[in-house]
Amino acid sequence: AYIGSVVFGDKAKKAQLEAILFPLIHAGIDGEIKKIEENKKNPVIFLDMPLLYEVKYDSYVDETWLVYVDPVTQLTRLMKRNGYSESEALARIHAQLPIDDKRSLAQVIIDNTGSPEETQKQVLVAWQALMDRIKG
Repeated sequence: AYIGSVVFGDKAKKAQLEAILFPLIHAGIDGEIKKIEENKKNPVIFLDMPLLYEVKYDSYVDETWLVYVDPVTQLTRLMKRNGYSESEALARIHAQLPIDDKRSLAQVIIDNTGSPEETQKQVLVAWQALMDRIKG
């Protein structure tokens, strides 16, 4: 929380932190992907990455899935979940590509504005469609 309060208010410090962390994160992801691919038991790898587009990892994947909520809901949920003020939450949101831009780039959209059960149903339908494409 402390680091977030520092870097989301100072672009230079955020860039400095990213320069330190991103290479380590990328190396860790690459290492895990390599282990999974060598194991050959799993035909699907999901990367849960809020900054997927920003760090150009979308070029590493076959398709992108986005769990979508409208920007107002995104802000409200972030404030409630993390206890952020509106300005703290907006600083974090603005550090990412706008969610509506991500929506236009993603191949699969999961609408997360409804109940958890409705979201789960969409995920299961999208998962089955993926499995059908892999088997096909």
